[in-house]
Order: sequence, then C-alpha cells, then structure tokens
Amino acid sequence: MILRRLYIYLVSAASLVVVAFGIAGLGSTFILFFLNDPEWQFSRTSIAGYGAAIIVGLPVWAIHMWIARRYALRDPAERASAIRHLYFYWACLVFAIFFVVNLNNALALALRPWLDNLPNPPPPSEGTRQILQSTWNALVLLAIWLLHYRMAARDRSAVGEQGASATLRRWYMYVALFIGFVLMLYSGATVLKLLWANGLNSKLYQYDSLSAPVGSLVTGFILWSFHARVVATRHIEDDRKSTLRAVEGFLAVALSITLALYGGSQILYYSLARLLGVDNPGGLGNDILAGLADPASKLIVFAPAWLLVRTRLARDASTGEAKRQAGIRRLYVNLASLVSLAAMASGAGQVLWTLAEQAEAPMIGVSPFDWKNPLSIGITLFAVGGAVWLAHWRQAPPAEERQSASRRLYLWGALLGSVMAGLAFAVALVYSVLQQLLQQNPRLNDLSNLDFGHYLAALFVALVVGLYHWQVMRADARARPPAPPLGPAEPAAETATPPWAATAELSEGEPTPAPAAEITAATLQDAIDLADWRRRVGDLYRLKGDDVIAEFRRKRDDLFKTHPQSPIEADERSHFAGLTYFAPDPAFRVKARMEPGDGNELEIETGGEDGKIKYRRVGKLVFKLDGEECSLTVLSLVQYAGGLFVPFKDATAGQETYGGGRYLFDTAKDTDGLVLEPTPGSTEVTVDFNYAYNPSCVYGERWACPLAPPENTLKVAVRAGERMYEHPAEPEQGSGGPV
Repeated sequence: MILRRLYIYLVSAASLVVVAFGIAGLGSTFILFFLNDPEWQFSRTSIAGYGAAIIVGLPVWAIHMWIARRYALRDPAERASAIRHLYFYWACLVFAIFFVVNLNNALALALRPWLDNLPNPPPPSEGTRQILQSTWNALVLLAIWLLHYRMAARDRSAVGEQGASATLRRWYMYVALFIGFVLMLYSGATVLKLLWANGLNSKLYQYDSLSAPVGSLVTGFILWSFHARVVATRHIEDDRKSTLRAVEGFLAVALSITLALYGGSQILYYSLARLLGVDNPGGLGNDILAGLADPASKLIVFAPAWLLVRTRLARDASTGEAKRQAGIRRLYVNLASLVSLAAMASGAGQVLWTLAEQAEAPMIGVSPFDWKNPLSIGITLFAVGGAVWLAHWRQAPPAEERQSASRRLYLWGALLGSVMAGLAFAVALVYSVLQQLLQQNPRLNDLSNLDFGHYLAALFVALVVGLYHWQVMRADARARPPAPPLGPAEPAAETATPPWAATAELSEGEPTPAPAAEITAATLQDAIDLADWRRRVGDLYRLKGDDVIAEFRRKRDDLFKTHPQSPIEADERSHFAGLTYFAPDPAFRVKARMEPGDGNELEIETGGEDGKIKYRRVGKLVFKLDGEECSLTVLSLVQYAGGLFVPFKDATAGQETYGGGRYLFDTAKDTDGLVLEPTPGSTEVTVDFNYAYNPSCVYGERWACPLAPPENTLKVAVRAGERMYEHPAEPEQGSGGPV
C-alpha cells in the first residue's frame, strides 16, 4: 500500500511540474504573438517543447490523480495518509513560493516607471512583455496552488488531520509564514530607508531601486497574511502546542531582535562617534542623517515585529508549554544569551584595551593611537550585548530550567570561550614581556610595549567571565537533585509486594525469604492514604444528578490537587489549575456487544519495576463510532485483583491526547461505575468514552503504567474524555520566558 501511494504521488508530482512548465511557457510565448514582438518569429521550437510538455504531462497527472481520488473515496485511511498529504502540501508550498516570485517581478516591473528614475530605462514594449509574462506565470502558479490547497482542505473536512499529516500541514504553513514574514519586513525596511534618503534629497542610495522592495513588500504581505489568517481561524487550537509553531516563532524573534539591535547599535555607534568628534564614522562622511536611514528603518520595522511575535509566543505558553516547545524556548534563550555574552565581553575588552593604552602610553613615553572610534565601538558592543544578555539570562531560574541541556550548553560554551581566550591572552601577555627582555637593546618607549596593557585588559575580561560562569555551574550542581544510589535492583516480584503484607511461615525446603521491609509511620500512612484515594476515586464513579459529568470533573480536579496520593507531582500541585477535557458529547456514549475473548495471555511492558504485566484476553467490546465498526479487547489481570481493564488509543493520540493511549475503565481500580453499564441477562452493554482518562505515567516520571496494546487502536478520533496533560508552568514562567 505504501509503495502504491509513493508511486501514484511521485508520478503526480513529476507530471505536475511538467504541466506547469508547459502551460507557463506556452502562455509566455503566445504573449509575444499578441504584442507583435519580433522574437515571435523564432519561437516555433519553444512552442513545440511547451506543447509536448502539456500533451504528455496533463493526461499522466490527471489519470494518476483520478486513481488516487478513487482510492481516497473508498478508504478514509487512504484519504488521511501522510504520503497523500505530503504531495498536497509540497505542491502548496512550492507553487506558493514561485507564485510570489513571479508576482513580485510583475509588480516591480509595473511600478518601475513610476518609482525609479533609471538613467537608461528599457523600451516600453519590452517592459510590457516582461510584465505580462510574469503575470501569466503568476496566475498559472496561483491556480495550481489553490487547487491543491482546496483538495487538502476537503480531505481535512472529510477525515480530519492527525499525526504525520497534521505535521506536514504545519511544515507547509509555518515555512510559508516565515518566508512571507521575512520578505514583508525586510522589504518594508528597505522601502522606508529609500524614502528616508529621498526625503533628505540625499544621493547615498540614488542607484537603488524602489520598485523592487515595494513589490516584495506587497507579495510578502500576501503570502504572510493568507497563512496567518488560516492558522488563526482554523488551526490555532491544534497548533498552539506544536513544536513547528514554536520553531517558526523563535526564528522570527531571533531575526527580528538581531536586525532591530543591529539598527539600534549602529545608531548608538554613530551618535557616540560624533559626540567624541570622530570624522567620517562608518564611512558616512558628513551625511549623518541620510546614513541613519538604514539602521533606523531596521529598528522601526523589526522592533515592533519582535514585540508582536514575542507576545504571540507568550500567549501560546500561557496555556501551558509542551515539552518540546519548552525545549525550543530554552534553546533560543540560551543561544541568545551566549551570543550576546560574546558581544558584551568583546565590547568590555575593547573599552579596557583602549583605556589601558591611553593610561600606559604617557608612562612609557609614546604617543597613543586614536581612541575615539575604538571606544565608540567598544561602548556600543558592551551596551547592546549587555542589554540583550540581561533580557535573556537568569542566574537562578526554576529547577527544570536550571537543569536543562541548553543551559548547560550555554554554561560550558561560555566557560570554554573564556578559558580559550584567557589562555591566548595570557600567552600573548608573557610574550610581550619576554620579547622586550630578550632584545639586545630593550627600551621602554617602544610602541610594542603598549601590548602589555592591551593583553592585560583582555585577560581580565576573560577571567571575570570565566569565574562568573564557573560559580554559576557550581550553584547549578548544588541545586541538582541527588542521583539514585548505585547497586543491583531488587526483583520486580519483591518490590511489588507491599511491606505490610503478612507472609506465611515457610517450610524447611523453601528458600530463606529476604529480610522483612522496615515498617515506618510514613509507610503505614501511605497505605492508609492509598486506601482512601481508591475509595474516593470509586465514589466519583457513583455520582448521580442532572450534570454528572461536570460534577465528576470538578471533584476529580479537586482530588488531584489536594490528595496526598494524587499522581500530580507534589511541586506542581500548588499551581495545578485542573485537567483539560473535551466537551461532553453524547455521541460517545455508545451501545456495545460483549463477545468472549480467546483466553490467550498478553504481556504489557510498563517500563517500571513491575516489568511486564500479564493479562488474559477475556472478552471483546464491539460497537460503532462515527459510523465505523470498532472493537476493543477486554483484559483481565492474571493475578490477585483480576477485574476488567480496557486501555485504548485513537486517532487523537500524540496530538490532542497522550500518545500512549488512555483508559476506558479498570474495575480493579473502581473506575467503571459511570462508564460501563451492563444489561442484566444480555451481552449488550453501554460504554461512555466521556470518562476516558489518562494513565498515571502521564503526570510524572515516578509512575509506570501498562499502555494500550496495538490491537486496541481505533482508527476514529475519540474527542471525548481527558485531553493531553500539560505540566503547569510556575507563575513567573507562565509567559514562556524572556522572549
């Protein structure tokens, strides 16, 4: 099946490119005919080539798409397949980008006579031909783009979009968003720069085209605004927790802050240099106002963009960050800290280098070098780098942030850089001293002696940076939780036995039992709390009333927040705001038929001390959901407690719900009262998926749980019951961090 899909959609993609090439080329050639262009006389070979591409490519594409459509209409799994959606979103992205390129070219050519004063403009006929050809190409590419976007949208509305298909859609959407964002803002900054210079009648940018960035601004806005609106109106709930959305957002933040700070640093440098009396700072001469057009335009455009994207990321994070989203944020924050630290340290070194030179030169009787321009550059680097570093760096963040891999990357990178720089400057410092001592006629008033102050200043900065980050690393190490004790693990069977369980006296032929576990007050209290927890959970499933589900969820949230046996980690309970659920839906309360199972045993690996747990297939629930025949194996534990247990996965797993699946009910844990309603004397039962819940291992790593076996995977999306659990952010981190 996979090979068939690969064949169909690879052929479709190749033939689509051939068809697009042929239609665009043939139309562009016939434009020569309508304009009576002399080149028309030499276009017969081109017409033959483009015509052949259409005659061959169009039927091949149409036949394979017809075959693909037949398979898709027959089988929802075919229609939802990742390979089919890879083809659609590849076509959407590629043809959207080429549409923007051609539309940009057409707009730039059309605006050129109005916005540019070219010394040798092209003849009007040539300009018209190029505009019409670029417009035709853009229309062809737009039609193909919209056709494939529409086909993908129909698939989404018919069968939904989960897993790899949803990921492919995000790749298309967020790559297009980022390209449009960059094109729009960079072109906007260029337009502002040129208008600024033209308003001052400056000749600094007299040979730069204004029509090209205006065209890019318009087309970038079209690409960005279309995809931004689609995401905001149709996909925001699905995408708010996606990694790709976070990656696109932090890339946009990184680009915006980089260009905004570049502009700000240039303005600061020019201002300092002029205040200190530097002639021609940065090669601008005396045309300072026009020279500020480039950095000021970048600051004006990219600073608001930085704030807007940062607000979007903070809004996403305020609902709770997924683990990978938090990882992306930490990586961005610590990389920004590392780069800004390098700029700040370089600026500090430049300032101290210059000041040391000015102080040492009179002592040894030499004339110092000019200090104004180097000091301006050093202060600028130190101020801008320091501001960014302070905005991102946190010396003592919460524990999860403090032990993250990206923070360790920053600390080790900073330490390595400072040690390597210190080593180099220490060698250079000793060299500058030995060089003078070993000369035949050493003299104090040698210009090379200024290097002593230079290298000493740089070595001082490297030592300060290195010592500071060494202290931070030690503090992080002290804050790290202790590692578990080393030694052989106890057998699972022994650890599974409660320490308060009584053991009968063994006969002489039996092996000597292990020493009894120590019973402490805390151990006994755990046993009492566990009994109370199970009783309270069972009480939840025996509620009655008009709005049982709402009352069930309210009391369950309260139990999770307050009970000592709650699966929620103890340090999270203080800011635990409740679990997230799908809205109650009576469509997921269904009649089912209980059929006998085959009685075979099934082992499920928990990944914890219990290892593999044995179950027996005692039955099968057969029912219909969303018009599709479904079945779930009913398991029974092959040891004390037994009971009936139904774990399951569905099409929402890994996106809207936990990837390992959820539990429908477990009679051994008393979680079946509102879920399983048997009919006396009949194999017919009613099951309610609105009470589906997450296994305990979702909430913390200290839990190990049996997850749904492959045979209990449903193709339909069960949007009922408990949703994906997001670990609550601490109050000060609720905005997603300093981004």
